[in-house]
Amino acid sequence: MKIPIFAKHIWGYKMTFVFFSLAPGSVVPEHSHPHDQIGTVLKGSVELNIAGEKKVVTAGGAYHIPGDVVHSGKTQDAPAEVIEVFSPARGDLTQD
Repeated sequence: MKIPIFAKHIWGYKMTFVFFSLAPGSVVPEHSHPHDQIGTVLKGSVELNIAGEKKVVTAGGAYHIPGDVVHSGKTQDAPAEVIEVFSPARGDLTQD
């Protein structure tokens, strides 16, 4: 079963801004990329695993994931909304 994740991207020359709306039980599989990633949770909570260290980030909380660090995430039992900024700009994301 595929869990819906909605993403809206905005591109700049040196960064990418992404708004995510995640359904309860959404999973972002383990991955890495060369981009620095900074995020904040607007609604709900997200359990992050960053380089093997798990932490739950709740609404109002923020996090940083350095480039090339393996990470994953999953929402808890409620929907979540997250804003993330990537630098440099991500060319691998599909433009809307």
